[in-house]
Amino acid sequence: MKKLFQFYIQSSIHVAFAVVALSAVTYAEFNLKADAWEYAFVGLGTIVGYNFVKYAGVGNRHHLSITASIKGLRVFTFLALVGLIYVATQVSQNVIYYGAGFGILTLFYAIPAFKGKNLRMVKGWKIVVIAAAWSGVSVLFPLVDSVDLVQSSVILELISRFAFVIALTIPFEIRDLKYDEQELGTLPQILGVKESRLLGSGLLLVFISLQFLNPIISESEMSYTALIAVVTLWAIWKAKEDQHPYYASFWVESIPIVWYGLFLYNSF
Repeated sequence: MKKLFQFYIQSSIHVAFAVVALSAVTYAEFNLKADAWEYAFVGLGTIVGYNFVKYAGVGNRHHLSITASIKGLRVFTFLALVGLIYVATQVSQNVIYYGAGFGILTLFYAIPAFKGKNLRMVKGWKIVVIAAAWSGVSVLFPLVDSVDLVQSSVILELISRFAFVIALTIPFEIRDLKYDEQELGTLPQILGVKESRLLGSGLLLVFISLQFLNPIISESEMSYTALIAVVTLWAIWKAKEDQHPYYASFWVESIPIVWYGLFLYNSF
């Protein structure tokens, strides 16, 4: 069971569930019928993208050192890629176009295309690229075929989701502080751990404020937002460099899943 759980985490299946959960939150907030094929596209795309960065020989040493079987994870990623190609034939062209855009962003995140550097190695860009990908995929994919994207509710949702994802990523940046190269310019490297926590707290305030201003968010949904913000705030301030191996990779990563779980609970 321990090996299965390790594989579940290291193969990015848990990350995929988190991104799919954020997509499900968007569907619920905009009162749209969820598309199972889009969920599959988002989930498989997340697995392929994350594992490509971590295990294709371009990931950082931390991920490579904690992984017992790189070959098994690469085989799993290849199978996920095959599944992704098939699922791509079942989703709309708009989703494919946006998916291609985020796929290119992932390539540039991993491949040194900028004077021998990838986007991950450009100082200060690591967390921005991750937040842009998560917020873009989880907000735009569910809405692109049903809603005018250039409207206040979508823009507010996109900005608030971006702020939330950056805040959610801070425990990971604190964890990786002893592994990340100095030239990455992560938030804890630039600001320090305490200041990064303060920034995360401020971003959660932005997140709550924008959700409150968004006309599509109901009173009950706003209560979910407040609860998730409090949980994320607690996770940020409890995060430390020497944290439990699964503190960030499982528990913090589970927060988006809990968020959607609140929507499911309210639907019964």
